Amino acid sequence: MRASPLPFLPLGQLACAALLACSAWPAAGQTATAAVQAAALRFEIVEGPLAQTLTRIGQDSGRTIAADTAAPASTSTGQPRPAAPLTQTTPPAPAVATVALAAAPPDSPPELAPVVVTASRTQLRQADAPQTVVVIGREEIEQQLAISGNSSDVLSSLLPSYTPSRGKMNGSGETLRGRTPLIMIDGVPQSNPIRPTGREAHTIDFAMVERIEVIQGANAENGLGATGGTINLVTRRPQPGQVNQHVDVQATLPTSGASGDTLSYKTAYRVDGRAEKLDYLLSVSADDQGLYRDGRGRAIGADNTQGDLMDSRAYDVLGKLGYWIDDEQSLQLSLNRYRIKSKANYLSVAGNRADGTPTTSVRGTPPGARPRGTTCGPAA
Repeated sequence: MRASPLPFLPLGQLACAALLACSAWPAAGQTATAAVQAAALRFEIVEGPLAQTLTRIGQDSGRTIAADTAAPASTSTGQPRPAAPLTQTTPPAPAVATVALAAAPPDSPPELAPVVVTASRTQLRQADAPQTVVVIGREEIEQQLAISGNSSDVLSSLLPSYTPSRGKMNGSGETLRGRTPLIMIDGVPQSNPIRPTGREAHTIDFAMVERIEVIQGANAENGLGATGGTINLVTRRPQPGQVNQHVDVQATLPTSGASGDTLSYKTAYRVDGRAEKLDYLLSVSADDQGLYRDGRGRAIGADNTQGDLMDSRAYDVLGKLGYWIDDEQSLQLSLNRYRIKSKANYLSVAGNRADGTPTTSVRGTPPGARPRGTTCGPAA
């Protein structure tokens, strides 16, 4: 009996399909390999800026390359390498590469900290010098003037070796390293050990002082009397510009528990400038101090003999005129007049140490002339 071939037709068709699939598989593998080889890009990298190299690679490959300019750049001190080929295999999908570049330089140059150079008239190493040099800038002075306008308070706050102020016109007892200091204004001594006045610390308003130069330790380089050290008050200088004006107003208002007699105020005005070879400066100030009180609200005892900084008026006038011969030489004429005088509105009432009663003040007119202090002379 002869069987019909129809039942075997599906098997034949499957066999033919299998043969066709086997024959097509190497072709598909070759196509995929060709696609991968087509996606492989070859670049020649030569020496040059990194940003330009990345831009050229992106243009040739049709890729987008983003550069992060905020990241720091790496540095190398070795010898430059020769150009080498770089082969990169990438998938068909677009790719984005992130590369760190050097930070761009700022638009404005960086600000450097002030450099202070100190020197002496003798050839001596700093390690062998018995003196210590301190320079106090204007910013530190203004911070202390916001608390107290007393020049002795400013010095004692900025110089640990300076005796705290007693708040009196007379600066007797105020020392530097336990000895009497020599106080100068622009290099001009304001005191003389042969005939001391005790008011050397109150010869100029510190609103007119640019910086304070201090030599802590006995020395004779700047004159007599520097057994404790030297304090040189350097006054303000004219600023660039034809006309520069500055106004400063300060006031100390009484609190709710204090009376109006504690009101104090201070005003200062300065004008300066430069024009070709000439420069000028004119500065005036006025200070009116009220009554001082302690932490319990009691009036501080007044000194009717030597005078107090409280209940006083003071003014100062400083003038400068300079002529520049060249860029390194100049002639300068300066004059400073400072005066402080007690308003004499209070009498001192003695206290009692035995029962703990402090010395205080009451309103009244003390006998005799009012205490005062006046300084007039060249500032430099």
